[in-house]
Amino acid sequence: MGVSVGIQESKIKMFKQIEGYVNEGYHRIKVKIKPGWDVHILKSIRAQFSDIKLMSDANCAYTLNDISHLNRMVEQPLDHVDSIYHAKLQSYLNTPTCLDESIHTFEDA
Repeated sequence: MGVSVGIQESKIKMFKQIEGYVNEGYHRIKVKIKPGWDVHILKSIRAQFSDIKLMSDANCAYTLNDISHLNRMVEQPLDHVDSIYHAKLQSYLNTPTCLDESIHTFEDA
């Protein structure tokens, strides 16, 4: 079991929300990210909460032009219809890329 934390107006608010979930017993935390609210926030969360299973979800906020920046994260970084581009992106990443709800049929996969 895990929880998802949306983008907050400040790092402090996000940390308080994550801390509350950790205190409730959650160990798997997924945070929403976007350009400008991604690598630095993930590094800060990892430093503060080193024992959680940390995931990120970009909700289609990036394009293939962001490959060099994305080489450290993400769930569904590109548009949901860009399965071929997701596969190309994966070849550049060390971290697995998850397509979550964007795969509806065998043909989509």
